[in-house]
Amino acid sequence: MALSEHASGTRTAGTPPEAGFTALGTAADTTDGVFQFYIDVSNLANGATSDAIEIQVLEKVLSGGTARVVFESYLVGAQDEPIWVSPALLLLHGWTLQIKQTAGTARTFDWSQRKVA
Repeated sequence: MALSEHASGTRTAGTPPEAGFTALGTAADTTDGVFQFYIDVSNLANGATSDAIEIQVLEKVLSGGTARVVFESYLVGAQDEPIWVSPALLLLHGWTLQIKQTAGTARTFDWSQRKVA
């Protein structure tokens, strides 16, 4: 078993929600594997309008099918844990990691997609 970083980078999410999701990495990845996703959420802040983000992992059940949410998290305000980590997910037919900021000030997030090979 080998571990590797599949992709990584920095993305800025913003409001309003109508702007839609900001894909982390490439839009629809068809790389097969067991993946775990890491996002540095230390920039989230409390305030009159606390920052709020929605994180989703989407996957297709069948090749050529429609991508649907398989895992979802909501974070509001400053976090006690500065790194958000997904569970390990077996992904195959076309998946996407997405983040959308639904309230507060636009924030920048470092992210990493890690793969078990």
